[in-house]
Amino acid sequence: MQKPPLYKRKACWISTFLVLLVIGLLLGFLWPRVPRYTLSDPYIPQGSPGIVYTGPKLSSIGGVLGGLSQPLSLTIYTAVNVTVESDNYYDITASFEFTGNLKDLNGNPIKSFQLTGNTEPLTFKARSSTFIVIQVPVVYNATSLAAAATDSGISTVLTSCVTNPTKLHALYHLVVKNSALQSVGITPQFDGTYDFNCPVNAQDVLKAVT
Repeated sequence: MQKPPLYKRKACWISTFLVLLVIGLLLGFLWPRVPRYTLSDPYIPQGSPGIVYTGPKLSSIGGVLGGLSQPLSLTIYTAVNVTVESDNYYDITASFEFTGNLKDLNGNPIKSFQLTGNTEPLTFKARSSTFIVIQVPVVYNATSLAAAATDSGISTVLTSCVTNPTKLHALYHLVVKNSALQSVGITPQFDGTYDFNCPVNAQDVLKAVT
């Protein structure tokens, strides 16, 4: 069988090379890149209620052995700043899921004091930095005075905010959900610890606890 002329073979090679080059460039352009995330320490947002306690005093006699006649909850309203630096050549959309727990005076996680903060899908511009604020309240709920009176989280907050004022400590888990990254099996996740000051109204509010 006669081979095609050399110039035709060269043209075929060049065409193949150009097609592969274009495919490579497109992949390099379209392949999703994991943005870089910088997380601030938590803080009490200006204008927030700071700390809110709802319920009877823990020294109350009624309800110690049974359920509460009114809800017992304690919420510390915190927020964190997140800076997102995207190297993608196109805008991306992502949402954030922030969870965690307060830590007791020995550094152990307190399961009853939970940090929860989620965002709606947000748009991050191509090859730029975006600054966002995530509201992350620290929430405690109890079903009985007996549970609240012996909870290490309550004693930790009282000690750190009233008895021996110091910072509160927490651990967190941050998940970033982006469909483009998830399509290639990537779900960025970050774990860490941070400290934050008690709200300025903590001492006044926590008088209602004991």
